[in-house]
Amino acid sequence: MEWRKATKYVIIMLLAVNAVLFCLNLYKANSTVVSSARIADISALLKDRDITLNCTLPNKYRPMAQLNTHNYSFDYIKLQNLFMWGRTDITRTEKYSSVVFASGSDSLVIKGSSIEYTGTADREITSAEDAQIYADDIADRINKLFGSYELYSSDTAQGTYSIKYYSKYDNRNVFSNFLYFTVNGSNINISLNYSEIGGVSGKKESIIGSDEALFAVIDSIKTDYPDNSIVSDVELGYYDSELSAADENYAVPCYVIRAGDREYFVNAYTGEVL
Repeated sequence: MEWRKATKYVIIMLLAVNAVLFCLNLYKANSTVVSSARIADISALLKDRDITLNCTLPNKYRPMAQLNTHNYSFDYIKLQNLFMWGRTDITRTEKYSSVVFASGSDSLVIKGSSIEYTGTADREITSAEDAQIYADDIADRINKLFGSYELYSSDTAQGTYSIKYYSKYDNRNVFSNFLYFTVNGSNINISLNYSEIGGVSGKKESIIGSDEALFAVIDSIKTDYPDNSIVSDVELGYYDSELSAADENYAVPCYVIRAGDREYFVNAYTGEVL
């Protein structure tokens, strides 16, 4: 009787081990792996074109599904109050599919899912900390109206402060849902784009490796920077790039490759430069 029980437990343990091994093999079969040899190859190829790879490449990830997104209807009155509060003699015009609010040198342009504000702050901004406080305040107020923008980066160059925010899905940035601030003194420029995210659409599909994404933009980088350039970041996320007849957008898995002061987007399904 004891022997039968022991045999039963051994069989159960073997089945459990086989199940774990099956899952590990399935994960390995479906994952994308960029080996050290592949990274060395793309680094050498970049170097031949006077491009330096100065970042760590994402080297392992599984298939990803695209996101189902929807156009968002902005509340123009709330946007006007948010960006142009206290301004007088505000005019509204419509041209080229855009709605434009203007007051003196300040302007707020709304076109589709994009908003562009150019104006002046109520004070002179003279430090990165002050610029961050200003941007965080506006970002919080925008998030109360729509979106869920999170701080991504903050840079300073010759007295100009650049602060970026993105929406996220499953801990990955949605690059097409961005909020950018450029601050110089009291001069402010704010650019944002927003689409509602409605979860995944369709099944998960295999994606290309980060080295393949880099290969896709080598010519573009070389054209923009003929002499020397540095790739400072390669990141995997999503980008809203396809519009269907039903006004449903699809944010596809996408790499962003940052070189110099430019960003290059590559469809992670097809390798197409967006």
